[in-house]
Amino acid sequence: EKKFSLCFGRQPTASREGTEAGAMTLGGTDERLHQTPMLYAANVHSSGFYTVYVKAIYLRSNGGESALPDSSEQIAENIGASASALNYGNIIVDSGTTDTYLPRSLYEMFASLWKKMTGMSHTNNAVELSHDELLSLPTVLFQLEAHSESIDEDLDPKTTPGLAGLVDPEHPNDLIIAVPASHYMEYDPKTGKYTSRIYLSESSGGVLGANTMMGHDILF
Repeated sequence: EKKFSLCFGRQPTASREGTEAGAMTLGGTDERLHQTPMLYAANVHSSGFYTVYVKAIYLRSNGGESALPDSSEQIAENIGASASALNYGNIIVDSGTTDTYLPRSLYEMFASLWKKMTGMSHTNNAVELSHDELLSLPTVLFQLEAHSESIDEDLDPKTTPGLAGLVDPEHPNDLIIAVPASHYMEYDPKTGKYTSRIYLSESSGGVLGANTMMGHDILF
């Protein structure tokens, strides 16, 4: 059976001498890289691009690296987009795309909640942030439909990182992919500024790129 997995790290800068980017495992996955159980999303197409079904997108106030909140101050709110709007044109997972691209039909909903949480407008222009300001930006959570045949009933959906029990009790075994600001905000050492690399720009469809994949060992 043909399998491989990609586990991307996050380095603040890159150099010509090389930068540790993570690990690729051929033939399966290396459990030594795992801190939590492997969870499985449905691949909705049997051929072509790896395509996921995004049930919802949330912004979680006050950041946090994990899919589970670290404190009661980290509150996840659904941006309010319908599943049909989210998946119109398909959402693919693509390690060859550096950034993450979403349908522009979501922009007003995303930007409105972003401003409510941060007091700032969402922009893809470079901005100056302190380290604390960076860490306090919202964590973006993607809820993906689970692969129904791979659900582990022994896992508690409310306490297992990556399961949706806390945000969607009706679909507790769906997956939650957490994308913290340290992954989607790209730092430019020349200017000392950060740029958001989540773009709500696509006429249809979208790509969960390498910055969404960071921090996860993803088995294909």
